[in-house]
Amino acid sequence: NVQDEDGRTPLHFACDTSCELFEDDQDLPRGPHSLDTIRILLSGSLAAVTLEDGDEMNAVEYAIVSDAPIEVVNLLQKASQRVMRKAKMNNSPRTLCPTSVMAKMRVLVH
Repeated sequence: NVQDEDGRTPLHFACDTSCELFEDDQDLPRGPHSLDTIRILLSGSLAAVTLEDGDEMNAVEYAIVSDAPIEVVNLLQKASQRVMRKAKMNNSPRTLCPTSVMAKMRVLVH
């Protein structure tokens, strides 16, 4: 989850096709969103999808503002949901109580 001085990750840049990477590049065309690039970045760090930069924007928001294809937005939203579900499970009382987890596992198995 490497972030620059503005708090942006490589995923932020991949999702924001309207940003200026350097001071003089405002006239340089940026390519369209790359679903493959975003998948690769997510495989390296799924949690990057929920990180906010200095402007309090995350990768999903940049993709939406940049008119990304729906496939890109859906991929980012699903990744974000997975991260949030995992965080919720790690903070839930059930994870602190192995007995209740085991009881629920027994119900699922039977």
